[in-house]
Amino acid sequence: MLGGETWILLDRSPSMGAEPSLEDWLSTQDLDMTAWRKAVAKRRVISFPHPKGIPTTDLSEAMRQMRPRLSAGDHLIVRTDGRSLSALPDPDTWRGIRITALPPTPQPQF
Repeated sequence: MLGGETWILLDRSPSMGAEPSLEDWLSTQDLDMTAWRKAVAKRRVISFPHPKGIPTTDLSEAMRQMRPRLSAGDHLIVRTDGRSLSALPDPDTWRGIRITALPPTPQPQF
């Protein structure tokens, strides 16, 4: 990690399908359960739509609401299928923040 805090924005809309095992997913991000619990305690994990997350069903709005909390050097991991994203983030607004967008794990079709 290059410094700064790691923030996670989870899209929990129905189109995301089943979530993978949290521990497995965190390991793909070089995080562990201890880091996750610490982040949750510091409110660096934001989910939407979720009663304890950001009160919007629009990912773009959730990102706008999150932006004041992040500082240069921070890393934002966004897990979404993109359906709830109304517009791409403005690069000037997010300058200095590393953003990683993760698509959901494909679900088998029957």
